[in-house]
Amino acid sequence: MKRLVYVLFNNFLDLINQLRELINSYKTELEKSKALTRYCLIDPFLKIWGWNVNDPSYVRPEYSTEAGRPDYALLIEGKPLIYVGVKALGKQEKIDQ
Repeated sequence: MKRLVYVLFNNFLDLINQLRELINSYKTELEKSKALTRYCLIDPFLKIWGWNVNDPSYVRPEYSTEAGRPDYALLIEGKPLIYVGVKALGKQEKIDQ
């Protein structure tokens, strides 16, 4: 069990370092593009936590709700567990939901 935790923790740290390098290399582009931010930063982060971003039974992009349309819905047994909103790097939005 300790070995598994160690491996998972190291994988997570490796991902954080890779994301940091991507941000440093493509900061200007990421600040302009929500799609690039999703592709380069959010998708890898979801994958490291075990979410299959290529399977809509687990991760549904552009999921419609009564309150709006989040960029992702993370699903368990077909029901939304959490919604994820993505903005271009450095952008903020007030969320009233």
